[in-house]
Amino acid sequence: MPPKAKTSVKFEGNPKTVEERKYYATNRRDYYTDCLRVKDRTGRGIAPLTLYPGQMALERLRDEVEEFHQKIADEIGEGVRREPVRVQVLKARRGGFSTDIAAQMFHYCEFNKGKNGLVVAHLKPNANNIAQISRRFQQQFPKEQIGIKIPLVRESDELEWGEVDGHPWDSRIIVATASSRNFARSFDYSFVHLSECAHYESPDAIAAAKDAAQFAEYIYEESTANGMDAYFYKSWQSAMYLHEVKQYWSKNRSLPPQWNGKYKFFWAWWQDEGYHVPLTETQKLRILEDLSELEKEGVQKFKWTPEQIEWRRRKIAGDCSEQSQMDPEDYFRQEYPSSPEEAFVSSGSSVFPTVTLSNMEYNHARPRFHGALKGFDSNGAMLQKAKTERPDNSPFVIWEEPKAQHQYIIGARSAEGLKHTDYSVVIVFDRTNGDFLREVACYRGQATGIELGDVCAWLGFKYHGAYIIPEATRPATAQRLVAKRYPYLYLRKNEERVGNHTTAPTNFVPGFKAQRGLREMILDHAQDAFRREEVMLKSKWCIREHIIYTNIDGERKAPVGETDDGVIAAALAIYAHKQTAPKVVTPEDLREVEMFQDPADAKTLYERSLLEAVAKKKKRSERMNKKRIGRREQLSAAKLKDLFR
Repeated sequence: MPPKAKTSVKFEGNPKTVEERKYYATNRRDYYTDCLRVKDRTGRGIAPLTLYPGQMALERLRDEVEEFHQKIADEIGEGVRREPVRVQVLKARRGGFSTDIAAQMFHYCEFNKGKNGLVVAHLKPNANNIAQISRRFQQQFPKEQIGIKIPLVRESDELEWGEVDGHPWDSRIIVATASSRNFARSFDYSFVHLSECAHYESPDAIAAAKDAAQFAEYIYEESTANGMDAYFYKSWQSAMYLHEVKQYWSKNRSLPPQWNGKYKFFWAWWQDEGYHVPLTETQKLRILEDLSELEKEGVQKFKWTPEQIEWRRRKIAGDCSEQSQMDPEDYFRQEYPSSPEEAFVSSGSSVFPTVTLSNMEYNHARPRFHGALKGFDSNGAMLQKAKTERPDNSPFVIWEEPKAQHQYIIGARSAEGLKHTDYSVVIVFDRTNGDFLREVACYRGQATGIELGDVCAWLGFKYHGAYIIPEATRPATAQRLVAKRYPYLYLRKNEERVGNHTTAPTNFVPGFKAQRGLREMILDHAQDAFRREEVMLKSKWCIREHIIYTNIDGERKAPVGETDDGVIAAALAIYAHKQTAPKVVTPEDLREVEMFQDPADAKTLYERSLLEAVAKKKKRSERMNKKRIGRREQLSAAKLKDLFR
């Protein structure tokens, strides 16, 4: 019968051991190297835990956040509790971050009495792998250092520390899966590691873990991306880098109001020293002579080396081509991102081009106004400016004020009222170019159909009599526009009226009825416009709606729990711009391309007289067009003043 494992240890009366433990308690990285053992990257041997550059960067972030939070606590006043360290880790595959966080948690429980650590993994095999990392720390502890180690009394899915000097140490690490909820009822946790949380089937596991970690000192949410999922991506959008938070604190002596308290940490695949293939000089030259456009961008932007490019090519041709859900290139970008923006781009069955849309999010200026549209009185709209600099959560945003001689179009969708997350949406586009739509303003709120009609009428007159196409599935918005005598409105044929006078006003009703077949038609137009890069969105929520809008079982729709109000509002505007709104008159429309010559360049008198006649007609047409648009602007400005009187 094997001897019973030791479950207690005495440190009292052994000053050398006490001093060693004090040293390792405050020098984590020396403890890792001297005392913890892991599988090396080849998976064939056991080696001391020597941190890679990415792991070192994560350790430094923890130290810097602790120092920053302590500085804030000291400045606020004596006795103030230091804020916990919350880090959101966006990573590439096999970067070693789970191992580093496991080492941090093991060290924390080893040197802090009465502390509980929690690891929540995506699936059971992932949970077993992380549990095995911690068990290996115990089982492979060096014999020459065993005198400083508190023995464990349990080594399964729960690691429990034994007794010290006759008293329970009462620290433990519990490893669970996201599908389990029992962990939330057991203990209060001081150190939490949510592994691959972007891939959890439901965010309920995250909520349960956080409920059990009300007084946690460290929370790590670590994952590869899973497209623009409902939790991890949204959380990343509200997180901030440490230098951003420090800069805000230095300027305002307060923390950013829209910040969720989490610090961003990103480590790209090309920063990992293991992701390369050794090459000869000849091979390097051949690779540099045969670069794709994307590879050229990587070399220019991220300084990719030939060795890294070859590793990338092999990965795409191998592992990334063996899955069927996504294009291999897109799958590589998700699993081995070069930047955070790239990480969250997942194509798969996306209706709209995800790369194009993702680039929109980072290529626009700050809005002119963002805040709330509180309603209307006799003086017009009652606007309340937001206190924050970030417009992400503002219900009303103006990116560009109306410009003289510019023409606009508006798509509007009223909330269906099926669930509390439905929104009423209005998007205003500048269509002056003729071929290109650029978002200049948007409204997204919990407005009723009548309230949305007021918003549409006000924005329509504000933007020089913009052409409005409201969805008529819920007719209150369109009816309100008629009641407000808004003149520039989409009209559809009234199926309920029969008569010979097809052009009679009574044969038409306002609003677009987005039933199944017609809905697919406007989505076709929107899909084509985005693929041709004829639309520029600026609102992050609307961009995200388009990116996650997918073809599910042959039907184009938003994923469960998500909304598509912005998608439909934008699709309505795109359809109307192309098919039903008055044609945008530009100088190119007023004469043939071959007539763009200057009359002075004519070779014959006949050609000169012809060119002069065309130029005269063009000037007259342009003058009349400017007058027409000017009169429309004046009429809209006058009606805007009287709209709510």
